[in-house]
Amino acid sequence: MNLKTVLSKWQLALSEDGWNSLFWGNHDLPRAVSRYGNVSGYHVESAKMLATVLHLLKGTPFVYQGEEIGMTNVPFTSIEQYRDIETINMHRLHVEAGLSPEEFIRGANENGRDNARTPMQWSAAPYGGFSTGAPWIEVNPNYPKVNAEAAIKDEKSIWNHYRKLIALPTLPLSMGSTGPGSTNTPMSSCIPARSTGAGSLSSPISRRAKLR
Repeated sequence: MNLKTVLSKWQLALSEDGWNSLFWGNHDLPRAVSRYGNVSGYHVESAKMLATVLHLLKGTPFVYQGEEIGMTNVPFTSIEQYRDIETINMHRLHVEAGLSPEEFIRGANENGRDNARTPMQWSAAPYGGFSTGAPWIEVNPNYPKVNAEAAIKDEKSIWNHYRKLIALPTLPLSMGSTGPGSTNTPMSSCIPARSTGAGSLSSPISRRAKLR
């Protein structure tokens, strides 16, 4: 079953009775742009495409931390770099069964839960500006390029694309209405704001409900 079929199924199933929660990722899923896009050749384009799809469907879109700057899966090379207990246990069973450790790491890099648990990449500073000391899990090594500070300065960035989508005008929505005239209802995505010292650097995805 392809992605288009799944999205269509949910949109039609709740078209007259219900309301979709729209999301690509959470703390248990790999990064959406790595899973559904082409990070090596079309990183920015893929991330913008996924953002557009999410925000133009019927329902309430939720954006997971880092998604708004295009954070990707991590290229770990050793099980020692992982922190997810499920991944560590599965690696042990995999190796005990005589299977290739390298093959397991490749699979974990594609689908492991730690992909979504690496520190937020705020800047090109050490540790991605997340902290002044080594965090509990390594920062994705692409943080010098993929970070919030750089995205905010780039008018064509993924971050600014999200801002434009979020700013799209919304039509009045009555509580419980899913018929004609209803539209996406922005909600808070619970992404914290952060101060950078040179001013305030806040996530663009902090959103208020607009039920009128």
